[in-house]
Amino acid sequence: MIRLSAPYPMIETLTLLPNPSFGDSEALRDTVQMRRAMDGTSYSYVRRTGGRRQLQHDFTLTRMKALEVIAFIRAYQASKIQLVDHLGQTWVGNFTVNPAELETVRRSASSPGRELVNLRIEFEGVKQ
Repeated sequence: MIRLSAPYPMIETLTLLPNPSFGDSEALRDTVQMRRAMDGTSYSYVRRTGGRRQLQHDFTLTRMKALEVIAFIRAYQASKIQLVDHLGQTWVGNFTVNPAELETVRRSASSPGRELVNLRIEFEGVKQ
C-alpha cells in the first residue's frame, strides 16, 4: 500500500493507494556531461543531485479513487509531499508530471463511477 501525505512536514491530508502494478521503476537523477578542450582532451563532469531519485508507479484504480488522487496532486503540487511506498521506504519530494492522465481499462455497467482506469504517478524525491 502506498501512502501520500502533504504538505510535509505539517501533514494535513493523507490518501492511500493500493500496491502499484508490476513494473514500477526507480532511477537516479545524476547526469554526466562530456566536454572537449581546445587541444582535443576530453573531460567528463558528473552533476550530482544530492541523492534525488525518480519514482514511477502505475496503478489500476476505480474512477472515483483516481479522481481523488488527481485532486490531491492539484491541491499539493507546489508543496513537499511524503510518500511511503509498498516496500516501506519513505520519500520526500514533489510530483513531476501534472496533470495526471487517466486511461479507461474497463467500463462498469452496474454502477457509475466504478470503471477501472490506469493512472501513472511520477515522483522525484530524496529517500529519508
